[in-house]
Amino acid sequence: MQLLLIFAGLYGILTFNSPIVFVISAIVMAGATLLLMNALSFYLHSRHKRNLKMNR
Repeated sequence: MQLLLIFAGLYGILTFNSPIVFVISAIVMAGATLLLMNALSFYLHSRHKRNLKMNR
């Protein structure tokens, strides 16, 4: 996750060369990453529960 933030920051600096856009892009990337990880963990968790029920 830190790597994504760093890449987003570098991209923002290289593209716009202003700290405000760097902050915004970092926040956006962090939000997107959190949402993605939450969705992924929820999906894996629900699949895991289903597998447990089937095994019994």
